[in-house]
Amino acid sequence: MRGSSPAIALACRYRARDRPVIAVDDDGPGVSAVDLERLGQRFFRPSGSPGGGSGLGLSIGVSAVKAHGGAVRFAPSALGGLRVELHGFTLRRRLSGSVSDHN
Repeated sequence: MRGSSPAIALACRYRARDRPVIAVDDDGPGVSAVDLERLGQRFFRPSGSPGGGSGLGLSIGVSAVKAHGGAVRFAPSALGGLRVELHGFTLRRRLSGSVSDHN
């Protein structure tokens, strides 16, 4: 509907001994099956993309997830738009000193 807010759903799944999976779904126009295969490639912009941009944003995000040992999966969303899943990454923060040193 025109003027309505877009729907976005965020889910996180984590079980003992597994790595996390974060999924983001939206109800936007989605991406064609052909374009889904190329999402995340440098300088790629799906057909029908709004003006502006260089096609680097998703590729930078994919590279960051891969640098942390993970993977990114793009798929059609149950909401009608795009689903992005981040799989198997690890984020570690090394703390030095006591917890009170970081407050």
